[in-house]
Amino acid sequence: MPRLKGSAVQGSFTLIESKNGWRGFIDFSGKARRQVSDIRWLSPTQLTFSVDSWMGPFQPVVTLTRDSLTGYVWVGNVRYPTTGSRLAQIPAGIAPVLPTPAQLQRDLLGGEAALWAENVNSRVIDTRLWPRAFVVAERLWSAQDVTDSENMYQRLSAIDRWGTVSVGLQQH
Repeated sequence: MPRLKGSAVQGSFTLIESKNGWRGFIDFSGKARRQVSDIRWLSPTQLTFSVDSWMGPFQPVVTLTRDSLTGYVWVGNVRYPTTGSRLAQIPAGIAPVLPTPAQLQRDLLGGEAALWAENVNSRVIDTRLWPRAFVVAERLWSAQDVTDSENMYQRLSAIDRWGTVSVGLQQH
C-alpha cells in the first residue's frame, strides 16, 4: 500500500472461518501480529475489516479472486489503493515486544478513588466519581518530584476541560 507520507506498507492478512463466524489477524511487515475486528462480507468476493494500527484506524475493502486481491484501504480519512496475491501458507508472526518483569514493576502504579455515597446511579456518577478520580490519576501520571500544588491545579483544570469537551463528562 503506497502512502502519502512514509514508505509503502506491506504485510498480509489471514482470515479463518469457523462455526462461530470469521476471525483473523494481520501481519504488517516488521510489526507484531494484530487481531482484526468487524469482519464483514460485502459480497461473495468482497470484504472489509478493521484494525487499530500505528497509523490510526485501518479499514481495507478488498475484492478477492482465486489468486489475487484488489481494493483500497482507509487509513484515518485517507483512501489508498492496494493490491496483493494469495500466499501459499500463513506467515510466521512476530512476537510483540514485552517489558521485562523489572520494567513492569518499576512502571506499575496503582491508585484508588473512593466513592462515598448512599445513592449512586448513572445520573450522578459523573459528579461524584470523576473529580476524585482526576486527582488520583494526576498524582499517578505526574513525576514523583512534581510537588507544586498551584501547577497541579492548572493541570487538573486542563484535564477537567478535556473531560467535559472531549468525553462529555457532566461533573459540573
